[in-house]
Amino acid sequence: MNHKANDTTHIDSIIVRYLMGSATHEETEELLRWIEQSEENKKVFFEQQDIWESLHPTFDLNEIDIEKAEKRILMRTGIEPRKPGFIKMFLRLWSRVAAVLMLPLLALLTYYILSSHNDIHEIVLATSYGCTSNTVLPDGTKVWLNANSSLVYPSSFGKGGRNVILYGEAYFDVKADTNHPFNVHTSNAVVTATGTEFNVNAYEPDFSVSLIEGKVNLNIADTIIRMSQGEQVTVENGKPVTTTRVNLENYCAWRSGTLIFDNEPLIDICNRLKHIYNIEFFIAPEVADKTFHMTLKGESINEVLHLLQLSAPVICTSDYIDSSDSSSVRQKIYIKPS
Repeated sequence: MNHKANDTTHIDSIIVRYLMGSATHEETEELLRWIEQSEENKKVFFEQQDIWESLHPTFDLNEIDIEKAEKRILMRTGIEPRKPGFIKMFLRLWSRVAAVLMLPLLALLTYYILSSHNDIHEIVLATSYGCTSNTVLPDGTKVWLNANSSLVYPSSFGKGGRNVILYGEAYFDVKADTNHPFNVHTSNAVVTATGTEFNVNAYEPDFSVSLIEGKVNLNIADTIIRMSQGEQVTVENGKPVTTTRVNLENYCAWRSGTLIFDNEPLIDICNRLKHIYNIEFFIAPEVADKTFHMTLKGESINEVLHLLQLSAPVICTSDYIDSSDSSSVRQKIYIKPS
């Protein structure tokens, strides 16, 4: 038995379900672990995602042969046996180039077949460490998703409010609709808007909302905070704190691949960096509150640590974890006074 081919078929099936929005939470986590295993995996996934996103809005459901498509999917999943001739042909086609070219079509066929039998309730957009993504929701709202984050939203918004669930960080440019409020649910709070732009940082245990335009209502522990343009609300020691004199661009520049730290404590900087580089930081108490001015744009973690050591009397050392579990932290960074 060709185990490698079986593994490829298994992950391709998960990619199909992920792209069409029907992957389970466990399948999404498995896919993210697979992406993080190698640059080649990451490249293959994003090539397939790009093709899916370009083809998805344009296909005509009426042109699909439902019976033929369903039979192909059943054979692919092993529910219906393949004919010997089909196996040979399939293996010949299942090369790297063919996978990239055929997967979007398979995804479209799968989407139609499954949606004809089951309602698709949720779509999950997720990013791995070091990657960002963006999408347009069914109502026209634009979303940018930061690294190590996920956004759960319905395939279409009903007559009630527009509700999404965020884990991590995202920037929202909400399509104006005063009759249907847009609600971002996080583990800490609910942000409600009708047409505005704001950034939500919900990387646990941190939480902040930076309001770029318009107004939003922030519900934290049943307390309603009405935010105005230019304000930022953070949660400190379990209580919301509103700040008005803050450069909000510093908190939104990540959309263009830039991280700006303006007189920020080292511990806060490391809390952001760990979500970008999948690194665990151990900071000596003597330097945890030391502030830094730093602008990063695509630097490697070694370059970042070098900048830290040039900017302050600190020493950065690293230790690697030998683990087969790709979802675990693979590197530890220790920062202490020099």
